[in-house]
Amino acid sequence: MGGTVLVTESDYNDRTTWPVRGARTIVSLLTVVIALLTGCSHAVGGLALPEPADPATAGYRRALSSELQADMALSDRIRQVDACALINEAAIKTIGASSYFGPGQHFDECEVHYSPSIGPKHLFEVYIQVGVSDTVSPQTMVDGVPVRIRRGGDACSASVPHQLGGVTYYLMGTEGVETCDELLPFVRATLPLLKSPAPQRNNSKLSINTRLANMDPCAVLSVLSKDRPRLKVTPNMRPYWCEFLLDKDDDTTWQSWVSTQKTLEMLDGARKYNPGEVVPLTGPAVARISSTSRATSTAGSCLLDVYPDTGQTPHVRNLDKTKPERWVDVVEISTRGGCVNALKSAAVFVDLYNAR
Repeated sequence: MGGTVLVTESDYNDRTTWPVRGARTIVSLLTVVIALLTGCSHAVGGLALPEPADPATAGYRRALSSELQADMALSDRIRQVDACALINEAAIKTIGASSYFGPGQHFDECEVHYSPSIGPKHLFEVYIQVGVSDTVSPQTMVDGVPVRIRRGGDACSASVPHQLGGVTYYLMGTEGVETCDELLPFVRATLPLLKSPAPQRNNSKLSINTRLANMDPCAVLSVLSKDRPRLKVTPNMRPYWCEFLLDKDDDTTWQSWVSTQKTLEMLDGARKYNPGEVVPLTGPAVARISSTSRATSTAGSCLLDVYPDTGQTPHVRNLDKTKPERWVDVVEISTRGGCVNALKSAAVFVDLYNAR
């Protein structure tokens, strides 16, 4: 599940999805601080105080609980991290020669592809997620670090404690064949990287560093939540996901936002074959409305992709070595209040994006 696999709203909402692509389990800042102060062997790296969010769009947080504000402060820090700097060539070579090493679809992930696949288990991809922590699976000690291993039918995950709540690795192979024996040497080779302060995205040669990659996915609430005293924001969110009810007593005010990247080829296809799905916004920004939604609907569910800058320099990837794809910033918006309202929210977001 990586590369050109596109994650849907249900993947982000289903906290039991395997492998975990949407949810994240947050290790509280207090827990991490205590572990560091007591010198526990599983404390990897130091902990700096949370950096402030963009003051221009963070005013909505003052109405939220202190716990939720701390959660968002942690997400602010994770968005600054270069996920690809947490993988090294030594780890990649424990499996074999890679065909791709670089960013995934989501900004807090990095991927390694092996094409053709490796060995009898047909190992074809490793990816990591920053800020995702498994607190349930059994522990295995790896060079003095407790690593939680989750075994699956055609995959394995390994979660390592980290200053930012955890780093989780996944190895994909043939369906029905466990891959944990091959993943652990990969993880072991990366552990020295986790002992240093987390490398920053803005210094990366691999990770995507666009405006959206550095933007709070809940930034739109700085406008939408005004005069909304019953705002409810979902806790334990991934750093690039935001879900909220503008009125906790009105289900039609529910919205879900996912900051990610998608291809211009997808947009070109919609323009060619389903031009009615593409709605112009401000300047080079457009929205692509799902074929299951209606642009004129004022009630019911609506799903749309917002391309805030179709003119941005794309990140070109050629994962299958047959046809390069051009990846650009996209926000997935899901609502229960119709597409007319979703498009109004999209216009607010584009203004905030352009102001950065």
